[in-house]
Amino acid sequence: MAIAGTAHAGFVINPIWDSSITSRSDAAQTEATIQMAINNFESIYNNNMTISITFHANTSLGGGGQSSTPYYIINTSDYLNDLHATASGDAIDTAAWSELQSNPTNGNSNKQMYLTFANAKAIGYFDSGTGSYGDVYIDPSNSFFNHTSPQSGKTDLYAVVSHEIDEVLGTSSGVGNGGAWFTATDFFRFGSTNHVRSFTTDTTQHAYFSVDGVNHIDEYNQIGRTGGDWGDWIDHGSANKQVQDWVVYSNLLINYGVGETSLLDAVGYNVSPAPEPASIALLGLGAVALLRRRALKK
Repeated sequence: MAIAGTAHAGFVINPIWDSSITSRSDAAQTEATIQMAINNFESIYNNNMTISITFHANTSLGGGGQSSTPYYIINTSDYLNDLHATASGDAIDTAAWSELQSNPTNGNSNKQMYLTFANAKAIGYFDSGTGSYGDVYIDPSNSFFNHTSPQSGKTDLYAVVSHEIDEVLGTSSGVGNGGAWFTATDFFRFGSTNHVRSFTTDTTQHAYFSVDGVNHIDEYNQIGRTGGDWGDWIDHGSANKQVQDWVVYSNLLINYGVGETSLLDAVGYNVSPAPEPASIALLGLGAVALLRRRALKK
């Protein structure tokens, strides 16, 4: 049994509460914290769309999180056309489109293009439909609530939920799948050489998120990688922790940041106001596939 939240106009994430959450003694706190994270997404992105995400409790995650997301497979040219047609024209979109025009595939034109259902809807697919766009699993037993008052040995549930929602929306990478396909974010994954995309799994190499192929907005979890997803950020350490880092620290508040916002902006979500690329410093219709990703606790 699942219980749905209340939807409203604008960019909307409609939470569906699995019984693993509603049956808990701390269900009200858990749901309120998840809703707090959802409210933040709804305040940042302004695409006129509604998606539903099902939230589950899983006490084996040790304060981390996990997501399962269906993917929509299309060809690269269709994706690029639809991305451009639905872009808001802000600074991130302008820089990204300039790079995509001059460097559209970087030798990967034969690969399949995977979009999460939510990302596909953001660029014009799925005008109707009421199913869940993904599943998020969290561990309330080892988390603190309401994005306040960090507790020793417990992680920030708000940050964990934000990380997993990001992945449902479309921040995951196709790197590591043997080169069979890639995701929208991989158009903006570059190595140390300007304008050269990076699809290698060589953990002695750096990989960066950039919208123009030159200026690095953030760094991916590749150099020295020991765990986590290829689409996560590196571990920035407790002083500069970010929601999309591959590990989440206990006893620490972690806020949603410019790196995460810029990435979703680049792949089809409209942001108001949008961050300027020059002001951002380096911070450290087809078949369906279902992938599961996990963030780890530290």
